[in-house]
Amino acid sequence: MRQPVASYFWYTLEKSLQHVGMNVTPDGPIVNVAEMVITITALTDSEALFHMRLTKNYGMFYSLKKP
Repeated sequence: MRQPVASYFWYTLEKSLQHVGMNVTPDGPIVNVAEMVITITALTDSEALFHMRLTKNYGMFYSLKKP
């Protein structure tokens, strides 16, 4: 069965985060619970470029851009 690349990476990341004990939901943020947003900006066979934000109650408290 063929699978889109974006779907493959989403499910891989979802399973990895669940394995370390994080709850992964497609819904919006829950009040008083930290939210992590990862945006993959480029992907090759040797590297991944991404932007990660951690927010809580709609306020950003950590941001990381990784080239």
